[in-house]
Amino acid sequence: MQDNLNDIEDLLQEVSSPLIRPGLSRMARLMAALEHPERGFQAVHVVGTNGKGSISAMLESVFLKAGYRTCLYTSPHLVDVTERIRFGGVPISREMFLYSVGKVCLAVRASFDFLERPTYFEVLTAAAFHSIAKYAPDIAIIEAGMGGRLDATNIMNNVVMSVVASIGMDHSEYLGPDLETIAMEKFLVLRPGGSSVYSGGSTALDSCYRSLCEKIFNKGIIASSESRIEDPVIGIDGNSFSLITKKVELGRFSTSLGGIVQIENARTAVMSSLILAQRFRKIDLTNLRKGLLNTDWPGRLEKIIFREKE
Repeated sequence: MQDNLNDIEDLLQEVSSPLIRPGLSRMARLMAALEHPERGFQAVHVVGTNGKGSISAMLESVFLKAGYRTCLYTSPHLVDVTERIRFGGVPISREMFLYSVGKVCLAVRASFDFLERPTYFEVLTAAAFHSIAKYAPDIAIIEAGMGGRLDATNIMNNVVMSVVASIGMDHSEYLGPDLETIAMEKFLVLRPGGSSVYSGGSTALDSCYRSLCEKIFNKGIIASSESRIEDPVIGIDGNSFSLITKKVELGRFSTSLGGIVQIENARTAVMSSLILAQRFRKIDLTNLRKGLLNTDWPGRLEKIIFREKE
């Protein structure tokens, strides 16, 4: 197995550029060379500065509990590069990932000069999309890497919802010098005529989001404006809280992920799931609660027991 992992890393390093170069032109060429796997699945696209990985994992868990065939693509990984892609909650096999990476490497060698090479993240994303299209999930939850508008993941065609986590100062050398500019780079993943949920932020950022939604006829909501959290109980092993929307009292939710930030992430996941349930009819409040309670997302305020000590 270790040989396979080394093979994957060797291939990735061989064909990719170590630079960060925002833009979609290289991804467009890669997708064309691979016969457009990005068109082969429908996705929820999750962007933001903080919390997008946790929200993605929560949404994956909700879909799984509702009985859907899922894929989750996130970054970075903790230990093993194959952690970045999960099918049905399980990391992709190294053999399957090596196959997709190999296909991408062939496409890079055939379509790019050395100085034009795609970035490491672009190669990984292309391999992920290739494997996702082969797996044919009911839904793919795709976490953006950096930014949004020019992020490699934004090459996708069939985005059923855009989810924007909280936004802060983030890679300002690439995304812009101030919070409003950075936020707009992320908001611009919204699809005209589509649906979106934004966790919510300052009055200025909320206004930017609403203005863009109105301009492109996106049916967007701000989770923090459309709901309120009551009676939160915060712990390392998880949280619980009540959630009340402008229309209905949803009752109590519990999360497997601990820390106060996960309550806000869970609210965004709940509000997103309620809208997604209009398309994915097996999602209901029971599955939503089970999904939040059973989210698997290592390394986030995780309790480690080592030699019988926490």
